[in-house]
Amino acid sequence: MATTGERSTAPEGRAPGSPPPTAARPAPQQQVAAVPAAPAAPAEPAAPASQPAGDAQLREIQQLLTMMNYNAGPVDGRLSRQTRNAIAAFQRQQKLRVTSRPSPALLEALRQAAGAETPDWTPGHF
Repeated sequence: MATTGERSTAPEGRAPGSPPPTAARPAPQQQVAAVPAAPAAPAEPAAPASQPAGDAQLREIQQLLTMMNYNAGPVDGRLSRQTRNAIAAFQRQQKLRVTSRPSPALLEALRQAAGAETPDWTPGHF
């Protein structure tokens, strides 16, 4: 503390020559090591509401299209461009609304057109 008559240049509560409080100093930047994120599993695109829920129904659609001489590509349960083109061709030929997307209504129309109300997809059926 300063004696009577002497003036201290340090702010009150701090001894002369002491460093300024840490609150007045900028905080040092901390180095954060980059941690590689775990690889995420590839996200499956969400199926539109009009698409059948499951590969089995899409496989049946592909099977029926192929059976009726529409080139739907491999019967693999994947909605490829070839499958969409075959769906569109079938929809045009049947005078249905062309969506190029699988749906329960499309599956029913394919079953009726193929005469397969109750499908039997056992090997060798075709």
